[in-house]
Amino acid sequence: MKKIFSLIAAFALLTGCDDGDMTYKTFDFGPDDPTPCTVSADAASLRYYKINASNGESLILDIAPTALKNQSTLDANNNNVPYTITISVSGTNKLTYKNYATNSIAKGSVCNLFDTDDNAEVWKGEGTLSVITVERRVEGKLRGYTHAVTMQNISFYNGEETIIINNNLLGNISKDFNFDFNFDATTGGDPTVLKCSDNNLLYTVKADELLSVSVLDYNAAFNSSNTTLELPLGNDNNLNFKVFNGTLSTQVICTPAGGGGSITPAQTQFWKATAGKLRIDTVMDLGVAKYKIYAIDAIFTNTVTGESFALKDIAETSPDIPNAYYFGLRE
Repeated sequence: MKKIFSLIAAFALLTGCDDGDMTYKTFDFGPDDPTPCTVSADAASLRYYKINASNGESLILDIAPTALKNQSTLDANNNNVPYTITISVSGTNKLTYKNYATNSIAKGSVCNLFDTDDNAEVWKGEGTLSVITVERRVEGKLRGYTHAVTMQNISFYNGEETIIINNNLLGNISKDFNFDFNFDATTGGDPTVLKCSDNNLLYTVKADELLSVSVLDYNAAFNSSNTTLELPLGNDNNLNFKVFNGTLSTQVICTPAGGGGSITPAQTQFWKATAGKLRIDTVMDLGVAKYKIYAIDAIFTNTVTGESFALKDIAETSPDIPNAYYFGLRE
């Protein structure tokens, strides 16, 4: 910490401050955004870092996956209203400053060195981060969010010494949805809707992603006497989107646990449609009834984080029915 401590000491001489509490306005980590470390899917926290390679300094942020909320901070008047994240020494959300004895560090080595005895001087942070979140879109479709993170008021401690950082930009952290939501047919024609043999769950699947429908009265909903039927999405009529950590089998899809618990692959995301309508159109093909299923104005909410998205924002909608996503054809 030789460089920063000498600056603090010089400041103390100029101001006559001798109580050990110093204010140092900025860290010299440049304009680059924090770099993520690779972590397992079930990790309790995510790790990001910034370095000053030539001076052997690193700034490491450990943060819970749910702390950075994938929701825009724009209010009804189109103004950004930031929210705060508490940083503490003992909590999940931590901020650490390290100064390495070698006076140099290579980018990428921070992740490997952090939890080892690397002979570095360590300063632990406490205080608050301020976050502004904006949508990230590709070709008009929502693909994730970018979080501008500011060290609003952070005190770093090393023994009896203190460094206080106020309103210093840490950088932008991007978070993708980590799913594709791409269930469109790959061979032209209609996406195929399958049905579990032991229950009335309807589903379409692609690798590790599952989109499923269950209705309160299956026989009434899928009845050839209907022309068009619309049902409210919610507790009685469910449209669920789930992500797993491996390729799905019929056994996993059709079990009541839905891939959670001890079933392999394990469920990693669960999004439930909390608003919108389910539309079922009956079409006759050589005297046989078939059913086209649509989700209209569907809003999905993550059952763990509370985040939500409008289906029309992330997936292609039907050209014939406004804000309708074509679930597929049930034969």
